[in-house]
Amino acid sequence: MYGSDTIKLTKRMYVVDGRSVDNIAEEMAISPGTINNWRVKYDWDSERDALRDSASFLESSFSFAAYLAAELEKQVRNGHALDKGQLKLFEIIMARTENIIKMDLERKKLEKTESKMEDIPEEVACLPRVQEAVMVIRKAVAEYNRKKQNV
Repeated sequence: MYGSDTIKLTKRMYVVDGRSVDNIAEEMAISPGTINNWRVKYDWDSERDALRDSASFLESSFSFAAYLAAELEKQVRNGHALDKGQLKLFEIIMARTENIIKMDLERKKLEKTESKMEDIPEEVACLPRVQEAVMVIRKAVAEYNRKKQNV
């Protein structure tokens, strides 16, 4: 019989790290059948799929936010008024994705067992792109406001 810590670590390896049952079984010296029983009993596949969907959503959101930031920056460079709809959409996307990242990081901190925080999975690796997009749009808005005051 395995303890709850072993099951939690095995779950993390399967759900968060995306490792195969056979790979986990070999490393943990647990039969693949036992891991598959836990996988089915605790519905790890749904959690794994949700995590992948979350990562895909974040990646799509960041890409679209970067596109909007570039469009808004182009409007400023060309001396045009900022499209308020694009600006609002950018703000909404950024707020939601940043909240998802914060919640995900907090969840990962709580779930960490033997790993270090720098081992956080790849789905948040695009965080610097989000911060870069925010900086671009803030710069564009500030530049637009300066031009508007000079007119």
